[in-house]
Amino acid sequence: MCADNFEKIDLPYLLVLLSLPCYVDSNGQRYLDPLWAKDLVEHTRYLRRLSFAAPCRYEQPPIGYVAADTFPELSTVAWVDLPAPRSMWQAIRYLPATMLTLWHQLGNARVVHSGVASWPIPGSWILAPLLFFRPRFYVIIVESAFWRLMPGRQYSWRKKAKAAITEYLNRSCLLSADLAIFTQEQYRRSLPPRHFELGHVIHASWVDEAVILSQDELLATWQTKVRDGIKPLRIAFIGRLTEAKGVLILLRAIEELAADGMPIELKLLGEGELESACREASFRMPQWARIQLCGSLPYNEIFFAWLRHAHLVVVPSVSDEQPRIVYDAYSQGLPVIASQTAGLLDCVSNGLTGKLVPAGDHSALKEAICWAAEHPEALASMGVTAAQHARGMTHQLMHRTRLGILNSALAKSRKLGRLVKTKIEVN
Repeated sequence: MCADNFEKIDLPYLLVLLSLPCYVDSNGQRYLDPLWAKDLVEHTRYLRRLSFAAPCRYEQPPIGYVAADTFPELSTVAWVDLPAPRSMWQAIRYLPATMLTLWHQLGNARVVHSGVASWPIPGSWILAPLLFFRPRFYVIIVESAFWRLMPGRQYSWRKKAKAAITEYLNRSCLLSADLAIFTQEQYRRSLPPRHFELGHVIHASWVDEAVILSQDELLATWQTKVRDGIKPLRIAFIGRLTEAKGVLILLRAIEELAADGMPIELKLLGEGELESACREASFRMPQWARIQLCGSLPYNEIFFAWLRHAHLVVVPSVSDEQPRIVYDAYSQGLPVIASQTAGLLDCVSNGLTGKLVPAGDHSALKEAICWAAEHPEALASMGVTAAQHARGMTHQLMHRTRLGILNSALAKSRKLGRLVKTKIEVN
């Protein structure tokens, strides 16, 4: 059953996303980040009256952005253009205009949806005071807790204060939620809504059913990999090249493995502040080992073909987020070696779909990679299991699960009943 088989929710629904701006060019053409366009399409499958509020820049879009009118499903969306700040100071300056626009939009909305991880000011911080005076059924999505400090590091009092204030404000906002959806259990427990039963865990995934390899394709792919031998062992890393993603830990493990004489190939897909450190490490590699920086790729068949070439994916994050790349790897039958962080413990099964190692431990990561090189058949078995797991974690199923939870919460909501009754009486 697909989401289209469900009866659409007919309540006016305001989705507020402040983390990524849309663009309108000189011809009036609207452009969106391709992954968020994909996500917005899924929303339209079960929301009949959807308004989308996001920052808007009137200029040429970045390379890779997609025109909204290429998606027929988005023709029903009501676009709400908010100011698009480029800094925190601009965000503060534009705050009155942003709040005024959202205040007017709340007049028509009955359901409001936002997150706690937007930049530069989280949408929930802006909406919370508005919803105090104009209550609506409020949905908060928690996909990240980027403000939290990494363990084992020294921070200035300013950073500590900022993290503490952000944590406090986000917890306060969640107390006003009528429904909270988290990407991992640890978020639900550490950022609880006012009643625990109002919180639900749904893992985040971008994967479509169509890109998941069939059983025959999986077996054929792994037969070729095992037949050709896994020397060098081909490892893929996908993500921002930052310390929080565990890039320095990964580089150290790879350099030690290369020094031990292990044939290995690491491909890094992403950009970030540690790009120069990665490039320097690549120059130090002996002839039997290689580190390659691959920049970025569009999230389409090109990306999945690139990914399919690897033997495994490494996710050495030290932050507590739940990376969607895990399910991308699973879709191509690739096991994942991951850190034992809260977000990754939820989606990597040790010994079944991959290997878990202590976060920040380059020696443990090195041992896990050595094990992978010596057990190709086990990797193949994990890859098959991983692909089966991916079929239950597609982007469409994520939204279908969200719809079921949303319908149930709306049906039980006394607040919504009062809002609908008031609307009828006024009309």
